[in-house]
Amino acid sequence: MGEAVDLSNVNPVVKGKKKCCSYSSRSYSLGPDDLDWCLLRKFGAEFFGTMFLIVFCVGSANSRALAALGTNSGGYYLAISCAFGLGIGGIVHLLSSSSGGHVNPAVSFALFLDKRISLLVLIVYIIAQFLWIRRGRYSLRTW
Repeated sequence: MGEAVDLSNVNPVVKGKKKCCSYSSRSYSLGPDDLDWCLLRKFGAEFFGTMFLIVFCVGSANSRALAALGTNSGGYYLAISCAFGLGIGGIVHLLSSSSGGHVNPAVSFALFLDKRISLLVLIVYIIAQFLWIRRGRYSLRTW
């Protein structure tokens, strides 16, 4: 019908080098191979991603401007839904290449159970996420 197509050069792999921040382990491990600069990059991405989640998404729900609408109006719920949808979508899109854009410990834990991240990466993600959640709680009180 047609000639065979050689797909061996479609996705070339450089021998001796692994792709940074990859999620291809599919086995439970403690993650000693993850101890490199990429782990710090993942920590920063999750920390700032959770910061944006707390400040923009949760902050929009606590906004005084929305409180003026009253909780009985449809605009109140529409504004909060749009803020969360655009906020989470934007955060995940921006962080997907560096850390996966989890920004939620439940998502990180689920990916660990699915063997997509190692135990070390899970611990780093959860520490980064909880550090900002704790800090973000106080920052929203002052506004």
